[in-house]
Amino acid sequence: MTAQRIDLMQEFVELARQEDLLAVCACTLAVPGATLSGLCRFSKPRRDPSRFNYLSVTFMVDVPSDASVAAVDAALDRLGDGDLQRAVSVIHEVVPTPRLVSEGGNYVRQVDLMLDARVDPGREFLSDRLLPTLSRLVPLSVVDVIWWGEADTAAPHRPAAGAQKPASLLDRLRALVARAGGGSAQG
Repeated sequence: MTAQRIDLMQEFVELARQEDLLAVCACTLAVPGATLSGLCRFSKPRRDPSRFNYLSVTFMVDVPSDASVAAVDAALDRLGDGDLQRAVSVIHEVVPTPRLVSEGGNYVRQVDLMLDARVDPGREFLSDRLLPTLSRLVPLSVVDVIWWGEADTAAPHRPAAGAQKPASLLDRLRALVARAGGGSAQG
């Protein structure tokens, strides 16, 4: 039996069609011996509002080696050890999924955050609470945030001091989402 090749970028776009996309941000992830570039995607499922309140965070990282895959695993595993829940008390549970790694060196892993029913997982929650906490725990440096479904007058998220913009992964995502009809970017 031969393994079927998976196009991770296409899978990412298909997933976006089933969810309400809140934001996408370019980022860098500092791991031992390297700084890796990638994207974080924040979304909530299209669902009945009376059901579970949660936020999905999808990490896509360029991983050039097996060592970088192991380093990203170790960094993201920290989100499930209780530190994230202690730092942001409205997160009741952290549910990580297994990672996917493509032959081309793209790492994808989703972490679902089960939230208090009263929490609006929107721009204020992401900018003021979740992104700063992820920056401390992972460590993740946010470079650019594209907000979906908000007015152009909204203030952008401010990147961490000294953060550098990663290469073309964000541009590739923007093009794929635009071709798939995923909405317009607000920045």
